Amino acid sequence: MWAVSYCKGPLHRIERDVREKVGEGNLTVKFGVRKGDELKELTDALNGMVEGLKLKVGRVKTTSEELASHAVNIHADNDSLKKLSELTKRLEETVKEFRL
Repeated sequence: MWAVSYCKGPLHRIERDVREKVGEGNLTVKFGVRKGDELKELTDALNGMVEGLKLKVGRVKTTSEELASHAVNIHADNDSLKKLSELTKRLEETVKEFRL
């Protein structure tokens, strides 16, 4: 019974941070527990997962920025430029949903 109440605080904080922060796109979250806590493996795994997501979204952001900067230099028909511009804006908006 002691282990259940002991873990309740850290588990509650982890659950809240996953739901309210990571779930909303905040990839700056760092999960932590006290030294020797039995939840250390869980927090290490979550931190690794969030860091992996952060790197992937960061690459998408960089690609989006490069695409936007090159799009202005493309000489193509109006329909293609319009579509490229639309896709670039959608990609930029998607990336803005994440905090890196």
